[in-house]
Amino acid sequence: MIKRELLKDREIVEGILLKDKKALQYVYDSCFPLVLKMVVKNSGNKDEADDLFQDAVVVLFENVNTGNFELKSSVSTYIYSVSWRLWLKRLKQKGKQMKVMPETSDFPDVEKEILVYEEEERRFEKLGKSIDQLGEPCKSLLQDFYINGLNMQELADKFSYTNPENAKNQKYKCLQRLRKMFFKKE
Repeated sequence: MIKRELLKDREIVEGILLKDKKALQYVYDSCFPLVLKMVVKNSGNKDEADDLFQDAVVVLFENVNTGNFELKSSVSTYIYSVSWRLWLKRLKQKGKQMKVMPETSDFPDVEKEILVYEEEERRFEKLGKSIDQLGEPCKSLLQDFYINGLNMQELADKFSYTNPENAKNQKYKCLQRLRKMFFKKE
């Protein structure tokens, strides 16, 4: 579940790099309601929330386009955090303070997301090392099946197995070896 969310966030960042309108629309649809709720609860209105949200998206856009941007949380957490800081600054300029601190359900837990992200990165790193240690032909066989999308007949042809069933059996054996290596105690 978390893995899919992080992947989706990576796709959003890639979409922003490519100036994909669908990625920006997704950011708006998924993040704006949180920002609107925070602004309205704290002396603001929808127009101010719109302006604030646009500023937060510009910050995201500029940071992504620096070329060395690394997302350490979800896009929604990033947008909300930037919006929160910008809104605090604006309220201070008006001589006001936050009336309502964000509820934990409103404000995503950045620390928790960073820990989850780092754990996922550690596991991906370990998986990469396990795949590298797997050796040939298992490494290529699994990559061709899971990454390149080759079917069993194509694998049989490529690796000179007598039939797709043999390719399937070999893929299973390779996967079992990979699992053993991945779950081996360090």
